[in-house]
Amino acid sequence: MTVETTRLDDISPEVEADYVKIDVQGSELQILENATKTLEQVLIIEAEVEFLPIYKDQPLFGDLQIFMRSQGFVLHKLIDVASRCFMPQYFGGNRHAGMSQMLWADAVFVRDF
Repeated sequence: MTVETTRLDDISPEVEADYVKIDVQGSELQILENATKTLEQVLIIEAEVEFLPIYKDQPLFGDLQIFMRSQGFVLHKLIDVASRCFMPQYFGGNRHAGMSQMLWADAVFVRDF
């Protein structure tokens, strides 16, 4: 299905936000790259990030962090970290127990003070 979209920087009247939360299944970096004018006034950005590829050709946490630093933001913290166990059969079948691999989280970036 074709869907018409608009860049954040092209919305009229201009988007004025102190806080932006974005969770778009691997397209966070592309959207933020097309919102540099909007980001100039933002203080906090919360974005879903992945540490291993989940979506086809998606950028990972490091890619987003590099971009955010170039826009004047620093990582504040990671929240809602999701992980899965390497070998759940060794932990009673619990895929959330021990030796888990971080898969995704929400990264909170703040304007570098």
